[in-house]
Amino acid sequence: MIVFRVFIELPSFLKSWTKIGLSEEDLWELEDFLAENPESGDTVAGTGGLRKIRWAAKGRGKRGGARVCYVDFVRREKLYSIAAYSKNEKSDISPEEKAQIKKLIDQLK
Repeated sequence: MIVFRVFIELPSFLKSWTKIGLSEEDLWELEDFLAENPESGDTVAGTGGLRKIRWAAKGRGKRGGARVCYVDFVRREKLYSIAAYSKNEKSDISPEEKAQIKKLIDQLK
């Protein structure tokens, strides 16, 4: 079932998305997927609700794609794309980044 959402990409997310080599079409596919599966991915502890999924660019497979971090506000019908990074760039979110993301999510609520 597709759930209505307004998708909001933070400027830093879009910059990282492009740096990784993902296209606008890849972004539309991600949004379509998240509209159908807003609870995909794992919830990242200590962030106030951030979720992290693997996203594959066409022809790369999940291992060659990106890690996408987002938060979904069901009642507000808004989904914020917070961060994107390649597996080669880093393996996980640092405790400092988690604290910053939690502050951001608290402000977005």
